[in-house]
Amino acid sequence: MTPEHHRSDRIAEAIREEVATFLASGAKDPRLIAIVTVTAVECTRDLRQAKIFVSLLGTESERASSLHALANMTGHLRS
Repeated sequence: MTPEHHRSDRIAEAIREEVATFLASGAKDPRLIAIVTVTAVECTRDLRQAKIFVSLLGTESERASSLHALANMTGHLRS
């Protein structure tokens, strides 16, 4: 593996931890009612994009509401 690949793995893990911490303590959206777990983050090699994978636990309506809330939070999470 190249050193750049190791760097992107470290950054992906740091992003995963930050997003998980934010969702556990800082997210104040009332639509976020399902239990959300950040399972993984994949970063591109140039670190311009990251894909965040989550697991949602709850009823179908709770998961749908929470997924909508997460989609609306993307701008805040990017910053």
